[in-house]
Amino acid sequence: MLREHLYRWLGLGASVCFNTVNLLLGGNLPPFGSACVVVREGDRYLLLEHSNGKIVLPGGFVRWREDPMETARRECREETGLEARLGDIVGCFSNPSASWARMSTLTLVYSAEIAGGRLHQAIEGRPGWFLAQEAQQRLDPYYRRMFEGYLRYYQRHPLPTSNS
Repeated sequence: MLREHLYRWLGLGASVCFNTVNLLLGGNLPPFGSACVVVREGDRYLLLEHSNGKIVLPGGFVRWREDPMETARRECREETGLEARLGDIVGCFSNPSASWARMSTLTLVYSAEIAGGRLHQAIEGRPGWFLAQEAQQRLDPYYRRMFEGYLRYYQRHPLPTSNS
């Protein structure tokens, strides 16, 4: 738990520093690129629960010279212990910062399925499987838009069934 708090404080410090530099440069820094995954198994979704009770999608920032698809796979593996096989890009979401404590991002959201690995807790939180209704109620608002975008995407592009 101490490591998780230190990790959050480090993230907060990075956000404040970035937003301060951005202010000094007249707002000319671009948003950070990030990627996340929505993994569905049956009627449940793979999410991370923070110690403060908030739940989020597995994902994070794109590293230098890293493809966003690799970011999505890496972040899923680091945060959950599970290997993700990516499917469709279900959306690209602009998340302008409304706070000094959060950086502006442009996030690619991928659908994914589990391809291996073992579920384990990470510094970011505890992974678990949640029903859609609980996810929509408890997801951090930052991620709720992305999750709802995923749901809308699959209303328009249904997943193939085993009868097809």
